[in-house]
Amino acid sequence: IPKSSPVRQAILTCIERKLSGMMVVDRDETTSDSSRERGKVVGLITSRDLLRMMAASIKDGKSSEEVMNLRVESQMTPINQVIYGRPDETIGMCRAIMSKLGIKCLPILNQGRVEGILTNRDLSDFYFDAKDRGGKKNYLADVSERVGLSSDTSMAEPPIFIRQHLASSHAPLFLNVGVAEYPHPFKSADGVGGNRRDFGPHDLSMDPE
Repeated sequence: IPKSSPVRQAILTCIERKLSGMMVVDRDETTSDSSRERGKVVGLITSRDLLRMMAASIKDGKSSEEVMNLRVESQMTPINQVIYGRPDETIGMCRAIMSKLGIKCLPILNQGRVEGILTNRDLSDFYFDAKDRGGKKNYLADVSERVGLSSDTSMAEPPIFIRQHLASSHAPLFLNVGVAEYPHPFKSADGVGGNRRDFGPHDLSMDPE
C-alpha cells in the first residue's frame, strides 16, 4: 500500500483481501540506486497497528472522519525497525522468531527486496495441502457442526489459582509481624560474661553489643 494512502484504504484492503499486514511503499522512490523500478519499501503496517491507532484516537476524542483520513505513513512501523526473515531459513526458525517477539507478520527479505510476508495463518496451514484446507466436503465434515453457539452457553470458571490471584490483586494480604528480643546467653546486666563457645574456656568476649 502507498505511504500516502489514508487509513481508511488500509482498513478496507485488510478486510477485503483478508490480510494481517501490508508492506508500505513509496511510489516516488526507486528500489535502489542502480534500478529504475519504483516502489521502495519504507515500512510495515498490520491490522494490530490499525486497531491500536483507532483505540488511541477514540481515547483522545478524535472524530471518525479525522481518524480515517490519517496517512498510513504516520502509523506504520518504519523499515529500520521491522523484524524480517530470510528465504533460506526454516519454518521452525521463523515460527520461533514470531513467537518470541509476539509478531503476526514476518517479511521475507532477499538482497534488499521483500519477496513476501509470512503470517500466522501461513504457519497454521503449513502441514495441510489444499485438499485438507478447503472444499465443501471438508467444511461439512469438520466445520459445520462447530458453527454457532446455543443461547445457554456460558463461560467456564477460571482455575482456583487464577481466582486467588485476581482476588489478591483487589484485596492485598496484610500481615502483622511481631518481633521478640531474647536475652543474650553470654551477657547479663552486670556486663559481658565468659564466651566459651567463640573465645575458648579462658577467654572473654569483648563485644558489649
